[in-house]
Amino acid sequence: MDGVFWRAMHQSFPFGASNGNDDSLHTPASTHAYLQGAQKWGLCILLFPATTLNYLDRQTLSILAPTIQRDMGFDNETSGWLFSIFYYTYTVSQFAVGLLLDLSNLRCAYGLAVLAWSVVAGLTGLAIGVLMLAVLRGLLGVTESANWLAAMRTVARSLPAKDRPLGNDVFTSGSSVGALIALTIRNTHTRSPARRSLWCRT
Repeated sequence: MDGVFWRAMHQSFPFGASNGNDDSLHTPASTHAYLQGAQKWGLCILLFPATTLNYLDRQTLSILAPTIQRDMGFDNETSGWLFSIFYYTYTVSQFAVGLLLDLSNLRCAYGLAVLAWSVVAGLTGLAIGVLMLAVLRGLLGVTESANWLAAMRTVARSLPAKDRPLGNDVFTSGSSVGALIALTIRNTHTRSPARRSLWCRT
């Protein structure tokens, strides 16, 4: 009976039975488990600013569209094609990017994707014609297509099933925040002589 009792106690308190002191709650095993959990949640929280940046970068053209149309001399139809190019490349690229993420180190691939779309977004401010702007919009669609795939895979690998809905909510809220930031800066930058630098700052 004693053996059964102690086995049951050990299963109920995997880090050791309490001796009445708070020190029993801070054993090396429990501390390691806590730090592991904090690290996993911290990794998921980092997905929030990445998603915010993802949505802010894709909307920069929308923010500056009237000014760019006037500067480059193209009409609303051309502007519509520029918007469409992003979404066409974004959608088609997800098939190849998803396979690439499966075959590579997820953290490295995701970090490179964030760097890549940030560079492309910055280079968009240097576009000197519609063709160059179209190419950069297509590249932005390709590079940004990794965000949702990599973020959802990161949450799935990092958190247990019961915590994944909250983990997904944390990073997906970055899309709404990115849209809000885009609306906020619309009126403060479109009339600025340095409006092209907006791509670099975002």
